[in-house]
Amino acid sequence: MNYNIYGSKFGLYGYLPAIFKNKKNKVFLPKKYFKFLKNRKDLNKYASRVTWYSRISEIKKKIKYCIIAKRPKCQIVLCKKILEFENLKHLYLEKPIATNHTSAKKLLKYLKKKEKN
Repeated sequence: MNYNIYGSKFGLYGYLPAIFKNKKNKVFLPKKYFKFLKNRKDLNKYASRVTWYSRISEIKKKIKYCIIAKRPKCQIVLCKKILEFENLKHLYLEKPIATNHTSAKKLLKYLKKKEKN
């Protein structure tokens, strides 16, 4: 399974080891996370297993699972970009998913419209 993770803190040290427990899983990460990953002793062992990319357009057709572990304001913007991925099956969002109740309702309505889990 192909995963993309946005979020260089918990997104990496929380999710990356869990995803790589299954040897068949692949993880795609933005190149801007490379330095953070290499500098963390507990994570640098995964750097060689990660597929690094510069532009999101490079992975649009490859990702089936995406995790967004960013601040709520950033999650909404990223979510809309990610939902354009052709093969996306599941989108994992950190909570809170938005900065306020109204924004959260709009985002959930948008997700339901796009028929993504």
